[in-house]
Amino acid sequence: MRKDDKFDAFLKEHVGAVTLFARATCGVNHLVDDIVQETFIRAWRYYPTLRAEHSARSWVIRICRNVQNDFAPKWRQEPNIFLGEHADTSDAYGTSDIFSLMQALSKDHREVLVLCGFMGYDYETVSEVVEVPIGTVRSRLARARAIMTKLLEDTEAIPATEIA
Repeated sequence: MRKDDKFDAFLKEHVGAVTLFARATCGVNHLVDDIVQETFIRAWRYYPTLRAEHSARSWVIRICRNVQNDFAPKWRQEPNIFLGEHADTSDAYGTSDIFSLMQALSKDHREVLVLCGFMGYDYETVSEVVEVPIGTVRSRLARARAIMTKLLEDTEAIPATEIA
């Protein structure tokens, strides 16, 4: 199998996870496609360095995280939502848009929440991807969950007439 064929299979397998991570942690929808594209350009360039003993998905997520750090000057770092404020977080059916709510979290908290909560990584893998101690991962995850719980409770408290 040629390198290009192997990489095509790799891309198809991981593009969904990378897109989820980028959308949930970036918060700037018009940059998500650029971030995903740049992630796979870099992954293709460094694909021969991928070691079999490492998780391919965590490797490409780490590349995506690095791309986001490179793109960071292109978007505002402060979230548009602050605790205690209500944002447009529900669709026409009154369903919360979790990604909109997550913008109230710091980037560090969003990353850990997405990796542990959405993607199912264990603390050790998250620690390697975001390059912080396991204790920091646990602390960030607990704080992120507490903030999200509060935001979801506040969103549920909005009367349906205000949502529509």
